[in-house]
Amino acid sequence: DVPNLPHEFPPLRTTENRPTNLPRQPTPLIGRDAELGHVSELLTQHQMVTVTGTGGVGKTRITLEAGAKLLDRFPDGVWLVELAAISDASLVPGAVTTALGIDTSSAKTPLEAMLSRLRHQDLLLLLDNCEHVIEAAAAMVEALLAVAPKVRVLVSSQEPLGIAGEHIFRLPSLSVPKQAQLRAEEALREGAVQLFVDRAKAVDRRFALDDRNASTVAAICRRLDGIALAIEMAAARAPMLGVDKLAQKLDERFRVLTGGRRTALPRQQTLRATLDWSYGLLSERERTVLRRLAIFAGGFTLEGAGSVAGDDAIDEFEVIDILSHLVARSLVVADTDEGGGTRYRLLETTRAYALEKLAEAEESAAIERRHAMFFRDLFDRAYGDWYTLPDVDWCNAYLPERDNLRNALDWAFGPHGEPAIGIEIAGTSHHVWWQLSLIAEVRQRMEGMAPHVDESVPPKAAGRFWLAFGRFWMNIAPIRTSEVGARAAALLRQANLPIEVAYTLASYVRALPAEADFEGHAEQALAEAWPLVERAKLPRLLGLYFSARGYRLTGSNPALAREHLETALRHWRAAGAEGQLLNDLGNLADITWSTGDVARAVQSMREALALVRSSSLSNRQVLGVGLGNLAGALTEQGELDEAVVAMREAVPLLCESGTFFRFGDHFALRLAKAGFVRPAARLLGYTDSEHERFKASRQVNEARAHASLHSILSAAMAPGELTSAMAEAAKLGEDEAVKLALTDR
Repeated sequence: DVPNLPHEFPPLRTTENRPTNLPRQPTPLIGRDAELGHVSELLTQHQMVTVTGTGGVGKTRITLEAGAKLLDRFPDGVWLVELAAISDASLVPGAVTTALGIDTSSAKTPLEAMLSRLRHQDLLLLLDNCEHVIEAAAAMVEALLAVAPKVRVLVSSQEPLGIAGEHIFRLPSLSVPKQAQLRAEEALREGAVQLFVDRAKAVDRRFALDDRNASTVAAICRRLDGIALAIEMAAARAPMLGVDKLAQKLDERFRVLTGGRRTALPRQQTLRATLDWSYGLLSERERTVLRRLAIFAGGFTLEGAGSVAGDDAIDEFEVIDILSHLVARSLVVADTDEGGGTRYRLLETTRAYALEKLAEAEESAAIERRHAMFFRDLFDRAYGDWYTLPDVDWCNAYLPERDNLRNALDWAFGPHGEPAIGIEIAGTSHHVWWQLSLIAEVRQRMEGMAPHVDESVPPKAAGRFWLAFGRFWMNIAPIRTSEVGARAAALLRQANLPIEVAYTLASYVRALPAEADFEGHAEQALAEAWPLVERAKLPRLLGLYFSARGYRLTGSNPALAREHLETALRHWRAAGAEGQLLNDLGNLADITWSTGDVARAVQSMREALALVRSSSLSNRQVLGVGLGNLAGALTEQGELDEAVVAMREAVPLLCESGTFFRFGDHFALRLAKAGFVRPAARLLGYTDSEHERFKASRQVNEARAHASLHSILSAAMAPGELTSAMAEAAKLGEDEAVKLALTDR
């Protein structure tokens, strides 16, 4: 209960949320005013627009700028989904759910979760770099447009998606000077020259375009066909080489490819020629590092670069030095966040090119393994850091490695991989998957991994794997979670890992059904965990232990449950565990509700929800549960109109997390009190059926709502009619049950 929390607790960290994830652009958009206006106008007229064009022409940038320009026109925001790092087409819907923060734990597929979430949203979705997953992207967008009339989609791709309703805008190259001889003033009228000069000045502020070099710069831009990426790469070398020598090197590289007929060749080959040229300028050691860095997906750190790209011949310090040269040459991009941290990445086309060079050097197998080994060690460190680092620091350090995590697992369980390495990674990375709400994806992955976890796997790796495996079934099948948790605890005892044993025991105790004998299995587990927790003296582990104790006592001893949860809050704050703290604030309000003090519970729920909304470390599941409880408490209080407001916001969130059916009693009670008797009976039938299917028990407040609902329905309906309605509704799907819950006439 928030008002009674000790005053010495430091305030929760809050951030101002904006309805977009668009990155801020460090440089101005040059030479694209007309195209930007055209794309923006098209989006006001058509539900779907695809920007097509050759690689490196600037499709990504124009879509980002269009999205930023239109941000105020979409109430639910503008959201960027980057597909460049996705190598498996089946992961395309998952990339969307990740970018939008959609919880997929309950859905059969990420696509279902996405469609459920976006069905009634008014937003602009930017899908960037679709060409390598074109069929999957097309199928996903087609399904989305069919159910979400207010959603608009802006796609960047080298080819159209080829679906109904698609409006294609072919992005031309930047304009280039046509005449051979011209003055600086004339050259600067063309977008390609403007871009060249801007990027060259970024490398060396002394660079200037004048009448002496204007014609040469214009020739370079023409040779590069006005392709933005090629121009940027060339401009980065201009201050060092001089424009005359730069032009000569371009001529040497392009002569073989063009044969004097440059317009007859695809622009992709032109870009490849530019990359060949750039690669040819590197020393052999620089080439080695560049092609090895291409193994990273979604970026990398200095530590990762040194470990994966270095070897006995090129140590990690030389790798770092070479990396700085690659950044200066625009072959690697350095992204610096507000906290001063830097991650590095290869541009999409540069990475694809470098991967080809890695294969030509017959290094792919060795570097893939080295990459997986690095991330095995990294996530092992993350596993330990989770106990000691505040949430914000832990998330900043490890969540950016999502795509590298995927690639490492794909390799480990692929035809040339080593499952033993993958099992270790899977067992230590579950906090990452959970924080990113990639529940459906990791559940599917771990089901496929499970057959590899046999007696040959060491107890430490096997125990961690089964703990992670059970965690992702917690909200779906609690009995399965507790069974797998017991197996994990036994293996971790064998491995002599007391802290992890304590964590496992406290975690799976929370999954035990409420009717389980607290003096039996659950109490034994907590009794075993306590000395381990006490000896470790880790605030996060202490918070988990007291939270588990409080959770178990909610129905039988609410006063003691409150005491345990308030103790947990102290430890959560000491640990910087904001996510767990927010969850237990909601549990405290739930306890107040269970005692019958509904008015005070409603106040506590509202205060807890305000904190959840203001925190960047909360998640949609916590918000959904809080709103669902608020809707139930308001219903019990008789405030049906306010209950509907909370319920309408809660329902899609609860569907995402798989917990909608757990709140069905409250939603059905609201229907019954509002006079919608038969819909209430049908929703009750669905709710009963789902509880039985998942072997889930009702908590105190849900049980009270269930009893009240039965009383109202029994008085309003004949016994046979009630039984028939409930039996009929037991076969309903979740979508139909949601429609019942939202009935207002």
